[in-house]
Amino acid sequence: MSILIFLIIILAFIVLIGILNEKAFHIQSDIALIMFSLIIALIMAVLSKLTSIAWLDVFVNRIGDFGFEEYLLDGVLCFMLFAGASKVNISFIARRAVRLYSCIFACALECAAGQIS
Repeated sequence: MSILIFLIIILAFIVLIGILNEKAFHIQSDIALIMFSLIIALIMAVLSKLTSIAWLDVFVNRIGDFGFEEYLLDGVLCFMLFAGASKVNISFIARRAVRLYSCIFACALECAAGQIS
């Protein structure tokens, strides 16, 4: 199985999870994606152990060989940070700027003091 087909299957799972969540469950999309991905992974792992379906064994082994750390850190993290930054309430931060920046400054001083000693 080529990496392109593998990624297409993974993306199809993501789209199906999104549609299922939108139509039936109405859970926050991030939580639904993680929850349903865990459920699908558990079902696939159990089926792989209980039965000997060749394509399922290959798929489960390919998932184990896939570099998820690199994929998450180099690819997905950028999009997640951007999505999180787009939800920041700037007026809320501006109203509490003095308190927020004093806490940030205190944390920075504490970290610097820990590095010195």
